[in-house]
Amino acid sequence: MQTLIDARNEARRGAFARQMLIWDEVIYSDGMLGMLYSRMIESVSMQGWKIDAANDSAEAQAQKAALEDFYNSINGLQTAFGQLASAVFYGYAHLQFVEDAWGRRFEFIPQRYWVRPGELNNWQFNPQVHIGVDTGESVEDEILVVMEHPYPILFPASRASFERNHAKITWDNHMDRYGSAPVIITAPKDASAAVMDALERACDELKSGASVVLPPGCTAEPLKASAINENYFLSRVNLADKDQVRFVMAGTLTVLNESGSGTLAGSAHTDSWNSVVSAVCSKVA
Repeated sequence: MQTLIDARNEARRGAFARQMLIWDEVIYSDGMLGMLYSRMIESVSMQGWKIDAANDSAEAQAQKAALEDFYNSINGLQTAFGQLASAVFYGYAHLQFVEDAWGRRFEFIPQRYWVRPGELNNWQFNPQVHIGVDTGESVEDEILVVMEHPYPILFPASRASFERNHAKITWDNHMDRYGSAPVIITAPKDASAAVMDALERACDELKSGASVVLPPGCTAEPLKASAINENYFLSRVNLADKDQVRFVMAGTLTVLNESGSGTLAGSAHTDSWNSVVSAVCSKVA
């Protein structure tokens, strides 16, 4: 927990390396969040683009044609759009314009390589990804395309990821310790010391999920869980999953239904996702 606090405090002053490395690991290791991230980037990359002329004048049309020729000459332009959209998750994204023997292209430089000593200062390059530093090498602004997003999705979504992992670990520890469901064993009123010893051994065996044979006159009854406590750990994991989807989809609940399910909710899923992708594309543009 202290590492997360340190990372957040460093990021507030422009030393982003630790925060970005943590978020990279969350994206790579969290199946749900990684899927949402990949799908968003791919969806934006698949969108088309066009140049609109300012008016119908010959000069405006000539400018439009020149811009279309230029952008059509850039290799992997739509892929670059998707990479720029990663700012919605991380808070910022940088593309560097490169023109060499391989042609024209925008190269994506991952978030962990950037620092900024204050919001009013220019971005700087941190090639060694030094932790805790907020200054680096100067970069020409003319060759950079930068997108910033003030409320990165990964800030709350990574918390939901940690909460899910904690629920899973607690669940595993619970099963390792108790095994089968809790059981109440009732001993006879006049149970001897030998019978009580046998019952204690039975309790130990039940913790490992083993089957036991009780002495005559003893009864065992599984502890009945209330509706609130039943499947508590699974409910906690599912809640974290839903939280992540809500963070990505800006609170849209309909996306929790399967797309193409033939229901109104399924259609709403697709509509909601398309709306979010369109909103992200408008920011990229």
